[in-house]
Amino acid sequence: MCNLLLRCLYIALFPCLTDGAEPAAAPLSVEVQNLRHERGQIAILLFDNPDGFPKSPERAVRNWKFPLGKGRRFELGNLPEGRYALSVIHDENANARLDANPFGIPQEPYGFSNNPKAVFGPPGFQEAAFELRGRALDLQVKMVHW
Repeated sequence: MCNLLLRCLYIALFPCLTDGAEPAAAPLSVEVQNLRHERGQIAILLFDNPDGFPKSPERAVRNWKFPLGKGRRFELGNLPEGRYALSVIHDENANARLDANPFGIPQEPYGFSNNPKAVFGPPGFQEAAFELRGRALDLQVKMVHW
C-alpha cells in the first residue's frame, strides 16, 4: 500500500517527469492445497509490508473471502507490481477469524505464500514475500493442520 501511495504521490507532484502510463499490473491467482473438506470459506489477506503480517486484516492491502465448493483455485485480480506476502486460512465455520485453542494453537488450517515452516509462531513477512512483476503469477499454498 505504501509503495502504491508513494507512486501516486510522485505522479501527482511531478507529472512532467512521468510518461503518463499507469503503473504495471499483473494477475495473481492462488491454488489452495491440502484441504480436508469443502465446508466454510477461504480467507486470503495480502500484505505489502511486514506491518500487521500475517494476522491483521485491517493492515492488509486486500482482503478476500471465497466460498468453497467451486474449486480450490482463486483469482485475486490484477495487482500493481510490488513485493507482497499472503496469509490464507480455511475458515471452516465462516466466522471471519482463525480459531485457536486457549494456548494459541490454530484450530483451523492456515498457510502462507512460499509455504514457510511455522515452528514457534507464524513466519515473518520476508519468509512469505514474493515479487509480482508484470506477468501472471499462480501461487500454490499448502494448508497446515494441527
